[in-house]
Amino acid sequence: MAAPETRIVACGGCTACCRNEMILIQPEHGDRPMDYRTIVATNPLTGAPAQFIPLTADKACIYLGDIGCTIWAKRPAICRAYSCVDDVLNTPRHVRRQRVRDGQADPKLYERGKELLRAHGETNDQS
Repeated sequence: MAAPETRIVACGGCTACCRNEMILIQPEHGDRPMDYRTIVATNPLTGAPAQFIPLTADKACIYLGDIGCTIWAKRPAICRAYSCVDDVLNTPRHVRRQRVRDGQADPKLYERGKELLRAHGETNDQS
């Protein structure tokens, strides 16, 4: 399996993607589980046990600090690859709305993705 592409996204201090979902550790993509505090939980995509970075009581990544990611230099592969812009472009609006209703995503995540799209002159957000 190929490693995910690293994204450089001008987040501007937004931390919406650091909330609501535990971060999957992916050794197959270069993550070293011993570099993180993890818990074992069921991977919702495979049903198999996997290591995840847990969330705090307020549903934030345990490595999210007051001014952003405290492990930026060694953040997991999924964090390096994720782009809210890609999420908005590639996920139909009804799916995004359902994720928000189900508490699986922060609406700020999609708002930021749409804002960045507009800033780059794009408007296709999978209506």
